[in-house]
Amino acid sequence: MMVAAKFEEPTPPTVDDFLFICDDAYSREDMLAMEARVLVVLDYKLDSPVAYRFLRRFAKAASIDMESHTLARYITELSLQEYNFVSHKPSLIAASALYMALKMHTRGQWTSTLEHYTCYKLDDLRCCVSQLNNMLQEINPALTSVRCKYSHEVFFRVAFLPPLDSTDEIFN
Repeated sequence: MMVAAKFEEPTPPTVDDFLFICDDAYSREDMLAMEARVLVVLDYKLDSPVAYRFLRRFAKAASIDMESHTLARYITELSLQEYNFVSHKPSLIAASALYMALKMHTRGQWTSTLEHYTCYKLDDLRCCVSQLNNMLQEINPALTSVRCKYSHEVFFRVAFLPPLDSTDEIFN
């Protein structure tokens, strides 16, 4: 619990707080030793990379407007509901969603700056972009919460934007 609190809370409880909660069943040394043991067992891997974090960095590097960033976020969130994206790296999903947003809003191309910050060339995105576009064309009617969320004005109603027509349109 102490590791989780330190990871998640802006101001985590102190060791003394945990000792109090445990009614002093453990010593301070026991508590700290167990925390160290948990970290070693986890090999210090407390978090895994997620596409959203990559997307924020890539969008900042591209200096894109908020509406295009929101569209890329929408595409990224939809991909979380689809099993076939599990095999893709989160950074690839983020880069592909950003590229799609640029194309859907006709706001630019894949630039050398984006290549530098994403470490992906346009050719690297082809498969994932194609899958994302197919996902947008065949939205599962049983999964509506993300679409509903991005249908609101505050999210620029990006859920109502039509997907790109074809692979030719995507990569030209």
